[in-house]
Amino acid sequence: MGVVMTQPFILVASYPVKPNKLDEIQDRCQSIAALVESNEPQLLAFHFYFDEAGGRLGVIQVHPDAASMERHMEVIAEHLATAWDWLDDEGGEQHWFGTPPDVLTHYAVEHGETVDAFAAHVAGFTRSQASLVG
Repeated sequence: MGVVMTQPFILVASYPVKPNKLDEIQDRCQSIAALVESNEPQLLAFHFYFDEAGGRLGVIQVHPDAASMERHMEVIAEHLATAWDWLDDEGGEQHWFGTPPDVLTHYAVEHGETVDAFAAHVAGFTRSQASLVG
């Protein structure tokens, strides 16, 4: 029997930022990123990007597997509870690559999120930083 590899779970999302909250973006994102970095050592990548002209915030998360995404939802639960104070869920989009954990699916349904899901991994690989060093 061959080795079964877990597939990564990747989330790419973007949301409009409420106009009266634009000045808070950097502080909020830095706070969340610091929390995630210190509490989720398994997370491969976590990045925020901001489009000033369009007033949209983008987030990219690369998890080694769905269990990592589930852990992420636990870690950021407090931030998620207040996210809609500064983000506008109208016009938000999420793109999921890999099989999502149930907790994420339930959250998306509960909040009326628009999601494009690509569950079937066809081909590809993930490199670690360690594998890139000489």
